[in-house]
Amino acid sequence: MTSSPVLTASGLVKQYGDLRALDGVSLTIRAGESVAVMGASGSGKTTLLHCLAAVIAPDAGSIVLSAPGAAPRELVGLNESERSRVRREALGFVFQEHLLLPELTAVENAALPLLLKGLRRQDAERHAAVWLAALGLAGLEHRRIGQLSGGQAQRVAIARAQVTGAPVVFADEPTGALDSTTSSEVLDALLLATTGQGRTLVMVTHDADVARRCSRIVRVRDGRIVGDSAQDADEPASPVGSAPAPVADSAPRSPAVRPTASPAWPAPASAPGVGPVPASAAAPAPGQASTSTSTSTSTSTSTEATR
Repeated sequence: MTSSPVLTASGLVKQYGDLRALDGVSLTIRAGESVAVMGASGSGKTTLLHCLAAVIAPDAGSIVLSAPGAAPRELVGLNESERSRVRREALGFVFQEHLLLPELTAVENAALPLLLKGLRRQDAERHAAVWLAALGLAGLEHRRIGQLSGGQAQRVAIARAQVTGAPVVFADEPTGALDSTTSSEVLDALLLATTGQGRTLVMVTHDADVARRCSRIVRVRDGRIVGDSAQDADEPASPVGSAPAPVADSAPRSPAVRPTASPAWPAPASAPGVGPVPASAAAPAPGQASTSTSTSTSTSTSTEATR
């Protein structure tokens, strides 16, 4: 059965001077999908990611976020404060250079989104520590970021992205600065923490091997979508004499394989305002979390890119 849409973009246009970074892009992303967005430098793929993630606003078009348990919301037309709230409450982010705060420990970095939601520090760090343990970082909670390897730092970033239970996670080249072995391990963790729980992952990558681990590959060129493996799979063969289909992926693509040795991920925790925690470690006691909100988020400092 096809899952329901979580993000629906229609006719997106983004102009930077004479450069049209997005030229009428339309895209529907469904709950539980892992979508790899690929394209050459300057193709518009990162601009598309940032528009979908409410980091920047398109000049024209529509983006509807349909988060579970909430009414569909139009993101185009929101001011910066409103977009910041959407990012804080419904979205998670993982970046190539992790963008963690070096003066904080691993658990303090992972707990930041919960602190911004108004949780007590003790509760937030306890909850974050559960995520770190599930991602293989038990015993490293109090190390500063400079004391961690690149792969370990990215796992902290994954914990930070998912600790609030964000239904959609955006990743911008999350394995781009890692060696092949570490890249595979980080991708395993990222898929387990997102689509492994029925959540949605939208990822920009240059790495074809990384893209093949996703359930869907979207290719962007000159601000337009020129290939979509989901549409290619649904379309019948073109009749003789018809126009050629959009560029598709020629290489075989494997499903998002998940290591059997990794921890199981249960249903969301009962404490309001707190994301699900792995069953492999003790969760914070229900009822300890506050649902108050703040007006800022660490992800709002994401820098705009127009690759």
